[in-house]
Amino acid sequence: MMWLSFFIGYIVGTIICLIIMIQFLKAKEVKDLDYDIDSSIKKEMEQLKEIKNDNDIENKTRIRITYCKKCGRPV
Repeated sequence: MMWLSFFIGYIVGTIICLIIMIQFLKAKEVKDLDYDIDSSIKKEMEQLKEIKNDNDIENKTRIRITYCKKCGRPV
């Protein structure tokens, strides 16, 4: 009967180790996903800043046409 207690202890210990290993793998995947999300957010923010700067440059270099108040023709 002593062998049965050793066998049960071995199985329980193996199951506990497997559960711990699975939890570590899940935590690592979540950490990798968080890092990927952070880096993608930073890239998107940089793209938005570039778009804003491009729009600012276009607005400054755009030629403004003024119209005559009496006849409505461009001056």
